This record gives sequence, C-alpha cells and structure tokens, in this order.
Amino acid sequence: AADPTCGSGSLLLRLKNYANICNYYGQELTSTTYNLARMNMILRGIPYRNFNIYNGDTLEHDYFGDMKFRVQVANPPYSAKWSASSSFLDDPRFSGAGKLAPSSKADFAFVEHMVYHMDDDGRIAVLLPHGVLFRSGSEDTIRRYLIKDLNVLDAVIGLPANLFHGTGIPVCCLVLRK
Repeated sequence: AADPTCGSGSLLLRLKNYANICNYYGQELTSTTYNLARMNMILRGIPYRNFNIYNGDTLEHDYFGDMKFRVQVANPPYSAKWSASSSFLDDPRFSGAGKLAPSSKADFAFVEHMVYHMDDDGRIAVLLPHGVLFRSGSEDTIRRYLIKDLNVLDAVIGLPANLFHGTGIPVCCLVLRK
C-alpha cells in the first residue's frame, strides 16, 4: 500500500483495518512530519522492514521509482503549488495527457502520479477539492484523459463542507481502478 502524501501516516495505517497489507510505502515533504510517520509505523506495530517512508517532494522527486501498488490512498494538500516545469512533459507520470496540471493547482499532478504507480489490479482513493470536477484548461484535458483514454475513474463521492479539520470547503473522493 502507498500514500504519496502520507503526512503522519495515519491514513496509510488505517488500511490495515480494511485490507491485508504487508508493506507500507509513503512519501512526505515536511521533515518533522516524515519522522512522525516513521514513528507512527513503529508505534502501531509495523516492523521497520515492512515500511519505507521517504522524505521529499513527491511531484518533483518520485522516490517510488518504477514500483506499482495494488492499494493507494492520499489526501494531498489541496490546490498546492508546484513547478509545472515543461520538463515534466517527458516524465511518464505526467506525459500521457499532453498537458501539465497548472503550477497553482497540483491536484491532478498527484492523481497522475498515483495512476502511474497503480498496479494492473490496483485501486486508488484520493481526497481532493471539488474544483477538480469542473475546472477548465489543462485540468479539463487531464480529467478527460483519465476518463476517456485511460478509463480509470470508477467513482466520485461528493462530501460536504466542514467535514475535515483545517478546511471548510466541500471535497470529493475519487476512486480509481484499472
């Protein structure tokens, strides 16, 4: 199981309640939170050999390499900024749609990253702001690519405002599978 924006690891650790998870992979940008995720794994009884948590920017430096995962979850930072450098059009994670997520909103960049790492029988659940459902421009192109070309969108679950601590906006859960 993997979470490319694992934070303290709590969402990733919750998976063991619902699936037979042997190995946990995560990546976290903030160093102190990265260390907290590693500590949480140990405190929850996950042997150190069964988890790999990486410290770094998931979009700028993909520590997952060529690994594919059967189960992925994420609650990425909503509408985060990223470089959206044109060099990413050559990155296999982002090249399929022919457009990059805008530098002011990396939401679809995280989704594309996860789809790239999805195993043939993989499943993804990712929480995102509602805006991903209707924003135009390159996000519309990427959304169409995921739906029409890859056919990976399985469900969209709309969630109400004020459901999560730290944000009052309504969010959605995209469920993806091959």
